[in-house]
Amino acid sequence: MTLNDGRSTLGASWGDYDNDGDLDLFVANFLNQNNMLYQNSGAPNYILTPVASSIVANDGGSSVGSAWGDYDNDGDLDLYVANDIAAGGSGRNFLYENSGPPNYTFTKITAGEAVNDIANSFGCNWADYDRDGDLDLFAANRLNQRNLLYRNEGNGNRWLALKCAGTISNRTGIGAKVRVKATINGAARWQMQEIVPQSGYNNQNLHLHFGLGNAMTVDSLKIEWPSGAIDVLKNVPSNQFLIVMEGANPTGVHEGAVSPPQDFGLEQNYPNPFSANGAPGNPETRIAFALPVASRVTLTVFDMTGRVVAELLRGQQKFAGLHEINFAAQNLASGVYFYELQAVPLHALASPFVAKKAMSIVK
Repeated sequence: MTLNDGRSTLGASWGDYDNDGDLDLFVANFLNQNNMLYQNSGAPNYILTPVASSIVANDGGSSVGSAWGDYDNDGDLDLYVANDIAAGGSGRNFLYENSGPPNYTFTKITAGEAVNDIANSFGCNWADYDRDGDLDLFAANRLNQRNLLYRNEGNGNRWLALKCAGTISNRTGIGAKVRVKATINGAARWQMQEIVPQSGYNNQNLHLHFGLGNAMTVDSLKIEWPSGAIDVLKNVPSNQFLIVMEGANPTGVHEGAVSPPQDFGLEQNYPNPFSANGAPGNPETRIAFALPVASRVTLTVFDMTGRVVAELLRGQQKFAGLHEINFAAQNLASGVYFYELQAVPLHALASPFVAKKAMSIVK
């Protein structure tokens, strides 16, 4: 596909700003020319049509970099554009807020430092650097000027952040499409983002961030991997950062609860004491634990001397929710043992949790 608009283009960004399941296109033009916004018609022809009426396409300022991101966590992509002073540009960057359904129109934001600082900006990107659940903003400037970092104070809307780790596909998940369905303000809404190696003007962020408005859970999370594999997760709690491995169930043995528990917890194993119970040589018990936030979990079994006899989980990422794991002790002698849970939250604002309990094996 070739676009023949005769502009001095320096950068471009793909993003599904109208939430119809395909990638639309923003084109940043230099020499103080107006930028371009193209809406994708989708399957089967995927025709890009200029959105001539949009403020995005009637604005220019020697633009270079650009980045899509849902900075207000309301369930649609907003747009930030980095502008240079050269060739008649004002040096003020642009921020366009998406109105969402049904029209998905843009409003230019004119208040705030992020759109009034003057610099020779070439690049920009969104990222949640402080892990508080909203996208912060970075603008890169040339000519030895200081770069700009803006911290987002948030608005209480909910969110889901995601990192994909390929096993058959490439390790960073580049090329994977992630589709999220959530009920926002009483209406089901799909969003789609793709992991790309570069966007805008030398931008890169391999983490995906979805704003969810007032949705407490993601009804469906679908990952379409470059290998052709598809992973689907259901009833994923919002307000957490996930690392999802291709082909793996991130919740371990059982899927996380729809409503996360309020506190960390380690339950007494059941049954306890446990023995063969009609299955000679294969005693087994179940250990349950609760996570109020997504965490990296280590679950270890010790004997009376403190020697590690089994490592059931080692730094595995788990959803917020209730989890259970079976422990088979056929190779251990009768006696008292201890199991310890260590949970390190992925969210920087939560504290680590450690708990230990005793259990008995009778053969």
